[in-house]
Amino acid sequence: VLYYGSIALMIFAVTNPINAFIQIKAAVMRGYGRGKLPMFIMLFCYVIVRQTYLHIGWPYTQSFEFVVFSFPFTWAICAVIMSVSNRILDKLDQNEYHVS
Repeated sequence: VLYYGSIALMIFAVTNPINAFIQIKAAVMRGYGRGKLPMFIMLFCYVIVRQTYLHIGWPYTQSFEFVVFSFPFTWAICAVIMSVSNRILDKLDQNEYHVS
């Protein structure tokens, strides 16, 4: 138990800032009244992508590290999607308010 816990903690210690970034982006988007978008992005990444990753990869690896790495993997995907969607919405908002 200690061995596997130490592996998980080492992976999470390095990659948890990605999760913090996602939570901050989601909080900002909720503050702007866009609460549904981060919810659906996180749902997609944390459930659909993670379960697909585990379903496809588990038969080949069957390792604890593979399961633990599913968290930072999906955090990174979520961070990219969240950043791109936020940038797109910001561009749309700028175009809406700067009509000439």
